[in-house]
Amino acid sequence: DVQNRRSLHPPHRHGAGRGEDPGVRRALLAARACALTRSMLESLQLTKTVVTACLGVLWITGLALVGQGYLESPQYLDNQKLWVKAFVVLCLTVNGWALHHWAFPLLQGPTPFLGLPTLQIAGLAALASASSVSWMYASFLGIARGWNHTVVYSYPASIYVALLLAAWAGGAAALLWLSRARRPDFAETQPCPGLRG
Repeated sequence: DVQNRRSLHPPHRHGAGRGEDPGVRRALLAARACALTRSMLESLQLTKTVVTACLGVLWITGLALVGQGYLESPQYLDNQKLWVKAFVVLCLTVNGWALHHWAFPLLQGPTPFLGLPTLQIAGLAALASASSVSWMYASFLGIARGWNHTVVYSYPASIYVALLLAAWAGGAAALLWLSRARRPDFAETQPCPGLRG
């Protein structure tokens, strides 16, 4: 019933909100010209665990909400905004897999972030941008009630794609500029100044 659906909203929103944890961006910034310290590596591992748990909460509560909405009214599935949100969460899941299996191991290596090849920096920027934009847009779609049964799929989907491209272009451009302008006196295995691991 409606009361049961409302009881699922807090954990669903909590999962989305906690998933916006800026751990990936923090790690990228901290590793800008130096190797990650032990404490930063531990923080990265914690971020991986938190994001995985949040994705799990988001999927479980999201599917439960969709199921209850369909039982109340089969027209619930006609809401185009719902399918855009499902697509965004799917993108988050694929992006999370790529972060865990490629980005995080790369960040844990001896080479400082800004010392990586251009394509790897651009790839990491794409994953970090996709993570931030997707978590925030999924949260926004959850409260954008004015779009329920009023917009076609292409409208919110095109906004999502535009935000992804803008975030990636800006982030990649800034990081590549920093990589070319970074100070040459940082050794590849030198920990970040002022940080202890």
